[in-house]
Amino acid sequence: MQRTDNWSLLFSGSHTPDELEPYWSDYLIETQAIRLSYLRDTEARDLIVNPTPDFPDDVYSPDAIATIVQLTHGQPYLIQLICGELVTLLNDLRLGRGKHHNAANPNAVVTPTLVNAAILPALDRGQEYFREFWNLSLGLPEHQVLTEILNGVEMPSNRPIRKKLLQREIIQMTGDGFKFRVPLIEIYCKSAIDLDH
Repeated sequence: MQRTDNWSLLFSGSHTPDELEPYWSDYLIETQAIRLSYLRDTEARDLIVNPTPDFPDDVYSPDAIATIVQLTHGQPYLIQLICGELVTLLNDLRLGRGKHHNAANPNAVVTPTLVNAAILPALDRGQEYFREFWNLSLGLPEHQVLTEILNGVEMPSNRPIRKKLLQREIIQMTGDGFKFRVPLIEIYCKSAIDLDH
């Protein structure tokens, strides 16, 4: 790789190079770290309404789009995960399929109510992503701090862990204290904490 201009390799992950084991420095000696964040509001909305060039324009109500952006905070995988579930639910609604639909409604669109109905199926379908986030990206100290945030408690001794979670954009500081950046991740973490206890 060092002697050719024709190769570019992209390594992506949820850890920064300084969080990796020391032996990785030999492997990544010629790399450049590029930090990627969440999609901007307009980019997230575009991914929702234009996932493919021929995607129909009568799928989402404006309120549903705003709900999806808020729920995912512009995280691309989570947008695609929730929208995939929404397309399935909307198809069932339009065709009158499924246990909750008696008659076909060909003019149905995705509403905030349907977005909320897609949350649990999306958490189930994306369980590998969420388990990797909880079990591999985070350790016990991070679990404790996130539990504290969910309970509205901020222990001063955990300031370094909160700082790390802030840098990784898992939480954010608001006028009311710390909160999760991504509500869908918060919903998952609540369930993971309940399972741990």
